[in-house]
Amino acid sequence: VQFSFVTAFTSFVANDMWEEAYKVLLSSKNEEISIQVNVFNSHAVDVVASKGESSRILEMISCMNKLGVRPNAETASRAFAPLVRDEDLSSCFFLLDGFRSLNAPIGETLYGLLISLCESKGENEKGLELLRDALADGYFQNVFKVQEDDFPLLDLHCQTLGVSFTLIRHFIAEMSASKINGGARRLWVVTGLGNHVLQDGRRGVLRENIGGFIQEQLQYPVTVPTANPGMMLVTIPHES
Repeated sequence: VQFSFVTAFTSFVANDMWEEAYKVLLSSKNEEISIQVNVFNSHAVDVVASKGESSRILEMISCMNKLGVRPNAETASRAFAPLVRDEDLSSCFFLLDGFRSLNAPIGETLYGLLISLCESKGENEKGLELLRDALADGYFQNVFKVQEDDFPLLDLHCQTLGVSFTLIRHFIAEMSASKINGGARRLWVVTGLGNHVLQDGRRGVLRENIGGFIQEQLQYPVTVPTANPGMMLVTIPHES
């Protein structure tokens, strides 16, 4: 029965009959029909998001809340997909603020997409702000570790290049503001050996790009141990 309400909703949305769409959706509550979030995700979110109007997406999330349907990370990923695809960063941030005001979760995958988009647009500060928000929400915790030599370690396995750049910016900024090991500030960065082959035939994307990024853009010396070329040691001078 829940499918009939959602199907009717999407039919009205497809024809821009928004008032009728929400009337039929909210009527499910009067008839005590419980609609599951996965039904919304698979049948309604994409239809509303395809309209390309952030305000309409937020209306839908608000309606879900009224019906007692808790949006999840998949809801967010589907809702943001057209905006991320079109690289519409301003609309992404507008929608992000709306999701937060409605207490709708974002999810690590979507945070990663938005951070990468900021990096590609040269909006480094916005990317760092998003990363700090993601960390506060408990995401990306598995990348921060400590080596046996007590130097902190940043494990970039499974991260995109854009997210990796932002993680490095954040981690080095945090270290630069502190004194570790009596002032000797060093950081291990793990990129992996690059054995995974991408669809375009490339391999070792992180390994090929991270060292150059740290040395050329951030201006920090990098040492790659012969015994383990899948990681590198970054030294942060005392004056940084």
